Amino acid sequence: MMKAAPEAAKILLVDDEPDSIKLISRMLAGFGQVRFATSGLEALERIRADAPDLVITDIHMPGMSGLELCGAIRSAPELRQLPVIVITASGLGEVELAALQRGAADFVTKPVEPESFVARVRAHLRSAGLTERVSTALSRQPSEAGANPRLLVVDDDADAIQLVQRAVAGLGVVHFATTGSEALRLAHELDPDLVLLDANMPGLDGFGVCAALKSQERFAHLPIVFVTRHSDVANERQALDLGAADFVSKPYDPQVLRARVRNLLELKRRQDAELRAATEHWRRLADSHLAEIVRTASDAIVSCNEQGQVVLANAAAAQMFGCAEAELIGAPADRLLPGLWAQADAACAGPVGRRVQRQGAAADRPVEIRASRSAPGGLTTFLLRDCSEREQLIAEQQARSGAEAVAQARARLMAYVSHEMGAPLNAILGFAQILAGNGMADEAQNRRQLQRILEGAEQLQGLIADLLEVSRQAAGQLSVQMASMELGAVVQGCVDALRPAAERGRVVLRVEGLDEPLAVRADAKRVRQCISNLVSNAIKYSPQGGVVQVRLFRSGTEACVMVKDEGPGLSEAQLAHLFEPFNRLGAESTSIPGTGLGLVISKGFAEAMGGRLEVWSEMGSGSRFSLFLHAA
Repeated sequence: MMKAAPEAAKILLVDDEPDSIKLISRMLAGFGQVRFATSGLEALERIRADAPDLVITDIHMPGMSGLELCGAIRSAPELRQLPVIVITASGLGEVELAALQRGAADFVTKPVEPESFVARVRAHLRSAGLTERVSTALSRQPSEAGANPRLLVVDDDADAIQLVQRAVAGLGVVHFATTGSEALRLAHELDPDLVLLDANMPGLDGFGVCAALKSQERFAHLPIVFVTRHSDVANERQALDLGAADFVSKPYDPQVLRARVRNLLELKRRQDAELRAATEHWRRLADSHLAEIVRTASDAIVSCNEQGQVVLANAAAAQMFGCAEAELIGAPADRLLPGLWAQADAACAGPVGRRVQRQGAAADRPVEIRASRSAPGGLTTFLLRDCSEREQLIAEQQARSGAEAVAQARARLMAYVSHEMGAPLNAILGFAQILAGNGMADEAQNRRQLQRILEGAEQLQGLIADLLEVSRQAAGQLSVQMASMELGAVVQGCVDALRPAAERGRVVLRVEGLDEPLAVRADAKRVRQCISNLVSNAIKYSPQGGVVQVRLFRSGTEACVMVKDEGPGLSEAQLAHLFEPFNRLGAESTSIPGTGLGLVISKGFAEAMGGRLEVWSEMGSGSRFSLFLHAA
């Protein structure tokens, strides 16, 4: 089983000081489950009961010390791969060396620097996960057990290379490079077991080399150790986050460096052994069960030779094509499905959709075809998956979604109608009652009250008309009567009808582009509704003294009516909900009248006429709506 990601890892923190536990726990807050133990013996019991992904232990504790705990973990075969970070206030070189010789994966000195400590924890968890990963994309076989490890030392300083060589002498065969590009070339030639890398080099630096290596699957579990005098926290964190296994500061204790390298080589040896064992296990399993897997696969599998003749077919293929397996062998692939062999290249690149007519079946079935080639001139294997059930599930899901949308729209409609119809109805009833009781009231007052009744009735009439249009749109029943028409005349008529409203709001209404005739193929009534909605909205949302510009022009094969205002504009969040029925984007709390249906209706009409409605808006910069129609 693959290890958990660092964010979901289990970490055991071993320390007998409560303050130290609290401090380090806060640093590890982003690493999933952190458990505690206050002694080595308690930690060992917890490890055996539920093995963590990483152990962080102090050295000085009552009873079993951290060094003894580390030794006990390393001596238990089932725990040997568990990484242990020793953390202590004692920064002496001999203490660090003792910890590393006991098998510690790392050694950190208190007081702990949070960023570099967290980066080291993440790096060790990443490395621990690699020990259990079975790579199916290895470009080479791991080093054979007992083979002399290959170490690559990368540094532009010859003296520094010699110091590293002396420190790791006897641990393997040492190769060296003095530039980053040379290091990458040698890495591909040598397949090293470990890289010791300086950070600061001319040209491609150590960070670039590390990033380039770790971006390739073949170097996924290659341990990289930065050995550099540029040892600030930012560099250490960057190196570890790029995938480095360790970060050592110059000057260093040669024995400590040697112990760290030896431990990493041992970890690499175990990883390689596990990968070899896992690869061999799955190869044997595949060889013994491949025929059975193919025979019982639920998907149809058909393999063809270079001439396109079937050499292998399973039971699912026979069932799909309605014949016996024996009948398929030797048959041309195109006899099973016309054009199948010709689509091999396309099916190798990605899934290809087709329909298959089974012998004796009344209807064909959808299939998804994938293909692969074993080698140039070798077998081509087709995998055909019956998608009938998937298509049915998609159709059912779409039906459910549609029904849910209709139910939600109906609920919103009922709430909206009950709310919006209340105001004009109250006005009609109220003023009608006043008129009924006026008696000898003067004629001017009666006319004013009658006007209020008429306005309320007209408001109700408009609301009902909008609701009918929205319901037709939702049902896919919008009707348009297409004919050739002069767009300029319709624009002029809409503007003239809305000038009184603009004057009442003290808004300047300007029109451009009416000089040249511009014919379109559309429904004049629906175009008039669209333009009236757009201009009316622009007037309502413009400030006093603002300008609403209506411009008519040709754009390629289309005619465009653009309506631009100087209103408050819309945010990105508001634009995302602009064409939702009954959604006034917060304007319902203002004195600006409206239903939240005009733009929805206009967009539906534009699309029904083969055009479109586009919008641009920005907070504080107004809005621009553009109606595009096909020019005649």
